Amino acid sequence: MIRQVLDDGVLGTVTTVLAEYGEYFDRRHRIFDPALAGGPLLDLGTYPLALITEVLGPPDRLHAVGRQHESGVNAQLSAIMEFPGGSQAVMNTQLHNFTPTAATIVGSAATLTIDGPFNMPGGFEVRFPDGSRLRHDEPAGGHFEGLHYEAAAVARAIAAGQTETTQRPLASSIRTLEAADEIRRQLGIEFPGEHSGSA
Repeated sequence: MIRQVLDDGVLGTVTTVLAEYGEYFDRRHRIFDPALAGGPLLDLGTYPLALITEVLGPPDRLHAVGRQHESGVNAQLSAIMEFPGGSQAVMNTQLHNFTPTAATIVGSAATLTIDGPFNMPGGFEVRFPDGSRLRHDEPAGGHFEGLHYEAAAVARAIAAGQTETTQRPLASSIRTLEAADEIRRQLGIEFPGEHSGSA
């Protein structure tokens, strides 16, 4: 539904995307283990990055800041991005505690706010400068229950002999991971098997 709103130009020119995702984890969770590529970036952080790069494409410029956890993994990071045409995005991910997991897409004609958590099924609202609003409601998804949509799309693609889905083509995943790699490069985040300077 959100893709339709964007494709139909309801928001006008997209100027800004804001997205964040943080969760609380028990200290024994694998996200704290450097040997298992821990930290939030390639776990929680892929959700805000995927939304941002899906809406705006690959960034021209990216500036990241982060803080390390005592376990040796990255604990929190934020990135500011600029895109062709001057659009901007801000993302944050962290493993200290739960956040609203909010996302907003701002356009020249309207603003779309996704009900949190934005990475699960749920509603959204489009607000216009004159105060009018459009609302889309659907039942909120549970934490893991929403993943069945992704699994079903992958199963359909495999059954059809396809190597990617139309909902999330390989190029979209690569765009997201290229942004994550630039964040990693700027923050010096390395994973097992990598050597200094190869991130």
